[in-house]
Amino acid sequence: MNLDGSFSFFAVCSGSDKKFIYTDAWDYLELDSGFRGDGAKFRLAYTGNGWFRVTTKRSEYEDALQVKSPFMENASKIVADEYNPNNLNQYWAFEKV
Repeated sequence: MNLDGSFSFFAVCSGSDKKFIYTDAWDYLELDSGFRGDGAKFRLAYTGNGWFRVTTKRSEYEDALQVKSPFMENASKIVADEYNPNNLNQYWAFEKV
């Protein structure tokens, strides 16, 4: 956890050269070996039913991560967009691995 209560995370497969997940200027998620400041900070908010909303520091926590495709297809892009409580593409569940 970061000092401001946000989280940063990275791809497990990146090994010792951590590849941080961040939102770019176009609100797409990307990987980078350098820490990207506010673009790499996220907050989790429990919304009930085992689901979470993931918001971005870059947007002052107003944008939520969402699956861009309404069909939840394999290889769909993940983007940050204005939070909409009626958009199920903005809700996430987490599992232990």
